Amino acid sequence: APRPGVAFLLRARCVSISYKRISTANWMAELCQCCPEVAQRPLNRLLIPGTHDSCTYTISPSSPVGNDNSALITISERFPAITTKVAQRVIADWAKTQQLNITEQLHEGIRYLDFRVCHMPTSESATTAKCDRGNSTRFAEHYREFQAKAEALRPEVDVAPLAPEEGEEETEGDEPKETSEEAEKRAKREARKSEHKRNLEALRKREDVEEAVKDMYFLHGLLGPPVTQVLPLVAKFLAAHPKEVIIMDFNHFYNMDSFRHLALITYFRLVFGKKLCLNTRTPCATLEELWNSKERVIILYRKPQDKRRVIWPMKKFIQSPWPNSQTLDSLLATLVKKMHKKWANENQFSVVQGIITPDAGMISKGLVRAPSSLREVAAGITPGIMNYLEHFPGPVTPNISIVDFCNDFPYARTLIDMNARYQQVYAELLKSATTSTAPPPEDAAPR
Repeated sequence: APRPGVAFLLRARCVSISYKRISTANWMAELCQCCPEVAQRPLNRLLIPGTHDSCTYTISPSSPVGNDNSALITISERFPAITTKVAQRVIADWAKTQQLNITEQLHEGIRYLDFRVCHMPTSESATTAKCDRGNSTRFAEHYREFQAKAEALRPEVDVAPLAPEEGEEETEGDEPKETSEEAEKRAKREARKSEHKRNLEALRKREDVEEAVKDMYFLHGLLGPPVTQVLPLVAKFLAAHPKEVIIMDFNHFYNMDSFRHLALITYFRLVFGKKLCLNTRTPCATLEELWNSKERVIILYRKPQDKRRVIWPMKKFIQSPWPNSQTLDSLLATLVKKMHKKWANENQFSVVQGIITPDAGMISKGLVRAPSSLREVAAGITPGIMNYLEHFPGPVTPNISIVDFCNDFPYARTLIDMNARYQQVYAELLKSATTSTAPPPEDAAPR
């Protein structure tokens, strides 16, 4: 029997010649030349190709173990007969989600990047995270020892929440009452402010910021590339493709205190400067608006207490429900049943997570038969997701989509072409919304 989505992939080849000529590296600019209406469409009504755990392309069996408490590590505890070398190879097979590096993904047409970040001191990540003991039980014990050492490196004092940017004034309420409880709270607040000022002072110079972020890595079970290697590559791509807009979603953090968050956000400003989109905008912004403002990078960030204008709080600006499915049928059923209703929010991005979450049973079966890696699983999932997006059942057009191993199928190219076809759908939705809100004609007024 043919694999799911094969017929759709064949139909995807039958696109017009003008769209075939669109470069995936410059698709936002060139698509708007072919279809000018796209430049007027809100970002959350564009179909934007993305990748899941975008920075796992360097993961290999020799990669250091991450500190994200990944469920992948439990396979070494469940199967104590597996040697350490085999355990790390199995973990790598299921932790790696992308083959292309970040520059290749962007040239492929990917415009949404999904990141997990950890702070891992170099001395620990380069040595103790590697396991050279006898079996996987010792491997798991070694991993827990490493976690304890990493936790011990956290500062003993509470670091204050991030302060507003320069030019943003903090508003204070009435003076607290001089009760013992209120006085204690005020003393703690003043102590946090004092500590935060010292943190700010420690990050005044560029070299101080770079020193603070040098031990931050992307990860998924195992460590990927350092943050300081990846983000400059994104900035370099934007310099060569000035009309492309990139959304970066920083949604998981490990071993990161408030000082590290402050350092990372400050590093964003050093790398991207005025290309950062301020959160005074919304996902309803259009490409044309961003082009006129020179803003090109949207940073979604899971840090509720942060109030800096270059950070877009995830809770406010994006819906990305996790399907937690192990088969294509259950994944599609979950997307149809539970998720498409969330995508009608006009002020948020929405993400179709076209991914499978391997459980212990799937990983254990992979030891003796296919699929034995996440890449083999993705080969049967991505075509089905592409077919799902073409026949999207939601109340509006789809928005962001993420998959594993984006280069194994014409994934990004197909989604780019869909934008032109969905333009008609969006125009009809816009027309119906305008008609429903328009006042009745005079001759139709009640007597």
